[in-house]
Amino acid sequence: MIIFNWKTYKIRGDEKYYQQAYWNRLHRDVWIYHNWDIPKWYDIHHKDENVLNNNLDNLELIESWKHRSEHMKKRFEDAEYKENNNKQLDIIRPLTKIWHWSEEWRNWHKEHYKNSLWCMPIHTLQCEQCWTDFETTDKTTSRFCSNKCKSQFRRDSWVDNITRDCIKCWEWFIINKYYKTQQCKVCRNKRFK
Repeated sequence: MIIFNWKTYKIRGDEKYYQQAYWNRLHRDVWIYHNWDIPKWYDIHHKDENVLNNNLDNLELIESWKHRSEHMKKRFEDAEYKENNNKQLDIIRPLTKIWHWSEEWRNWHKEHYKNSLWCMPIHTLQCEQCWTDFETTDKTTSRFCSNKCKSQFRRDSWVDNITRDCIKCWEWFIINKYYKTQQCKVCRNKRFK
């Protein structure tokens, strides 16, 4: 049992953290006491990974997704955890096929998408093709405001260009690999004269 800021914290049941009643965890209250707030979508991480060491110098503010990711990586280093996880997945996989073909699944995903939109941070970026600003939730991979700009960028950069031999004059010419044209420009223009 620990008393902090006139509140009593205990390890309760199968929990591994000190808690006040069944809600406030000691490490979070220590952080709030010294730093005023924990921003939304952030967690308090124990640097030495000892959850009983709640000294302020052992606590750090870290993004929730990064915090969970670090802990999951460590869990998967344990062979027994990995094996149990794989067994569970083998049981679940056949059931997911049935679930994913159901109307219930479709409705659940539509509703889930609507509910999760509010928590996604929106970033304003500049399109690399037309240079207009656009909004996206994925700032790491989004480079273009639309597929039209993305396609134009690829055409302009010649990344999809290849050389082909003309089927009439046997001269080589450069063309986008997705075009079906088999003749060079000269031979194509002769056709219309």
